[in-house]
Amino acid sequence: MEDKSHWNRESLAREFNADLTDLVFSMTKRKRKPGKDTYQYELGVFAQVKAGGIQSVILKMADRLHNMLTLWGSDGKKSTKTLRCLCTYSYSLSRLEFSGKN
Repeated sequence: MEDKSHWNRESLAREFNADLTDLVFSMTKRKRKPGKDTYQYELGVFAQVKAGGIQSVILKMADRLHNMLTLWGSDGKKSTKTLRCLCTYSYSLSRLEFSGKN
């Protein structure tokens, strides 16, 4: 959603349904505030995903897997950044325990 400015929560809910809207918005990265470091920003993104429940976590993990599978042609800097993010944030998401939500 972060790259689709014509969509918002209301238009998505009208076109689809509330469950899908919640899932999409749990995955949508918010704009980074000036001065906020990458680590704090990514922690916020993953806290938002976690708050979306197990379906959001599964979708985020699938997205990260796709990112990893498409790195083969990219430069070393992008690969390193993606791997670091995967190890730092995504691994902890995969170990979450949920009690009843989704």
